[in-house]
Amino acid sequence: MKRQQIIALFQTLGRASLELGLQNSHSGNFGGRWQGPGGEDFMAITRSGSQKGNLKPEDIIFLRPKSRRVLGASTEFVVHREILRLPKVKASFHAHAPDLTLMSLAEAQKNTQENFFMPLDALGLVHLKGGVPLIRVKRAFGSPELAAAVTKYLREFPVVAVEAHGLFSCGQELGEAFFYANIANFSARVVKLLYQIGGRVREWRQEMKERKRAAFFLPPSPYKPPEMKTERPRWNKELVEAIDQTRNRLWASQLSPFYTGSLSLKDKRQKKTMIYASPASILKEFGAPIRRVPLALNPAESEELNWHRLIYEKTAAVAIIRSYPAEAEAAAWDLLSQTQDVTYFRPLDVEGQFLHPRLPVLPPFVDKDTFFACLQAHQVVIVRGGGVWAISSDSLSQALHRVASVKDSFFYYLGLKELGCKQR
Repeated sequence: MKRQQIIALFQTLGRASLELGLQNSHSGNFGGRWQGPGGEDFMAITRSGSQKGNLKPEDIIFLRPKSRRVLGASTEFVVHREILRLPKVKASFHAHAPDLTLMSLAEAQKNTQENFFMPLDALGLVHLKGGVPLIRVKRAFGSPELAAAVTKYLREFPVVAVEAHGLFSCGQELGEAFFYANIANFSARVVKLLYQIGGRVREWRQEMKERKRAAFFLPPSPYKPPEMKTERPRWNKELVEAIDQTRNRLWASQLSPFYTGSLSLKDKRQKKTMIYASPASILKEFGAPIRRVPLALNPAESEELNWHRLIYEKTAAVAIIRSYPAEAEAAAWDLLSQTQDVTYFRPLDVEGQFLHPRLPVLPPFVDKDTFFACLQAHQVVIVRGGGVWAISSDSLSQALHRVASVKDSFFYYLGLKELGCKQR
């Protein structure tokens, strides 16, 4: 990768981390390791005090991996340097990640999970290898002590949280490290929402450990490295633009964490095919696969792709979106806390009542027939541990509207419950 491409990547992820709320105006830092045209290794890291949402070329410092200290480099340089020395690691990301930072402080006081943050959502449990180690050091920034503690756990987990100081994540490229930071803060947000409404977090975690309620409805797809946006498929221009716009909206509106979810459209030109895009939630600067695939089931392909095919077979859908709003995941835990059967939620807001007067909330072990019947009848279902599935018999935009409205409806539900108000 050329230096100009590296600078562009840093600027994109810096803006994204600010817009997402992973950072404040100046917090956090990140770095990576690359090979030059002659095969020589070099590092790049953000400048100390730089505004991550407005990085300039001079805010990205290039240096040699063996450098002990570089003038102007991030105060966490020593930590990033040691992370980048780990086997197969080529990127490191530090974010103040407010939801995870809050949970690191809360878990220490509640003593609910000793030195470990355990998610309750499928994304966190699958991608974070069960959770996030929580560490405490005397000097929690830029110290050899912190570097040693962080790298100890990053050998096994993709993310580690430092009490009161955010997270460090790693990956084989910066997009992957950013992805894990997103997932960790998302998982913390789900748990935070449950704590705020008096959810039985400790009890539910124990049940998950004992595998009583641990089954996930269609576990999330494995992570695949993103690429900076390049050539798009030479199909209908409006179709490709609609998919790109929907993907960016899913991310920007926090309807699903970065590089998660999936979406599809029935192909109007070729009736036996569909257009499939996974992941669904991406930055506009990144590219991701858009494929034209047969509608017929194929056991050799991913379970999630085949589930889209089944939905087209069983319903009148022409567009499908699967996403993971944190509010929906938290609400599903709460609404299913007293039952393991399908339950129905009546939105409190006008838009929600108009679009989906009754929202089916399904347990993770729901059978296929029930899932398809609920989806066909209500156009949207929420599966605890399986995300929000929305369909439309009209357009991709309409399916997106359903997902966005579901997020808002559950935001009002959780907020009123937190305030101690009655649900009308």
